[in-house]
Amino acid sequence: MKPGVVFRDWLRSGGNGPEMVVIPASKFRMGDTRGKHGKDELPVHEVKIQKPFAVSRYEVTFDQYDEFAKATDRKLPDDEGLGRGRQPVIRISWNDAVA
Repeated sequence: MKPGVVFRDWLRSGGNGPEMVVIPASKFRMGDTRGKHGKDELPVHEVKIQKPFAVSRYEVTFDQYDEFAKATDRKLPDDEGLGRGRQPVIRISWNDAVA
């Protein structure tokens, strides 16, 4: 797919997945290049993205994540009283986020 292309996958459970956008292979300098932030942003170093990948165009909502969690037998995350629905999902692990 070409960089910048937006697409949606068809889900086995029916319906469309979230809008995804293709990010190109590239390189960039990561870290504090202006010397204005903390030491945790040092050393500045080059990061190379080896191949294109797709990422959700928008934050994943509780509605979307709950559908995924139920379809894959995952535990539903706690919303900490902030509400679910169209709110961005919180309290999920890295492993759940990349599944």
